[in-house]
Amino acid sequence: MNEVLRPFQVFIPNKNAFFALLLGAFAILAYAPFGVSAVMLISLSGLFWLWTKATSARYFIQIGLWFGLGFFGVGVSWLMSSMYIYSGMSMALSLLATFIFILFLSLYFAFAGWVVSLLYQPEKIGLSVALIMPTVWTFFELIRASLLGGFLF
Repeated sequence: MNEVLRPFQVFIPNKNAFFALLLGAFAILAYAPFGVSAVMLISLSGLFWLWTKATSARYFIQIGLWFGLGFFGVGVSWLMSSMYIYSGMSMALSLLATFIFILFLSLYFAFAGWVVSLLYQPEKIGLSVALIMPTVWTFFELIRASLLGGFLF
């Protein structure tokens, strides 16, 4: 039974996953209508710091996923009300559709965490934080912006 649930352990929150969720939600303040761009730098620095504490690929993936859930959970929550109010979709179906969309977008950050886990070198932490993590992050943001029509907000 435990072997069956092992891949889904990334969905089980812990203290650092909750912190990543808060950092992701906090990052939304960098976008309109708030426009405090320094918040994104702080938020990503927190994410990269959490990744430096990672001990396994599953942990990198988990932190990226929970960051994405916070980021997109707050950032695209307006879709639920749009589907419910303007399209006449039922509340349950609009919640489900929005959650699936949030989860799908969060997978980009989970995959970014996985790629960082492959390239991360703890003995060269300065190189990893200054070069590898931002490069991987930017690469996955470019993929997210262009794949399947992109979704930038």
